[in-house]
Amino acid sequence: MGRIKEVYMRELLRKVVMGEVSVNQMTELINEEVDTVIFEAEKLLDFKSKMKFLRKIRGFSLQDLANKMDNIVTRQALHRYEKGDVQPTEEMKKLILREL
Repeated sequence: MGRIKEVYMRELLRKVVMGEVSVNQMTELINEEVDTVIFEAEKLLDFKSKMKFLRKIRGFSLQDLANKMDNIVTRQALHRYEKGDVQPTEEMKKLILREL
């Protein structure tokens, strides 16, 4: 899959250089591709894996996520959820995923 992405990106860059695709169009195509990958990954992952995947792809630390949630949950609790040591309530899962 990595090789396919590399070829795809090279082709997009070539089209930008050749004037066949604008930078804005390239950005839209890349964003669509990222959204597709996220959507497919979300269907396959359990909560703890989904949480970590989305957090990492968004570039959040556990503390960033706690801060984004106005500290209604601690960094330590988020860590335990992500490790699978503690199972959050359904309401907490929804809150966490909404922020991600």
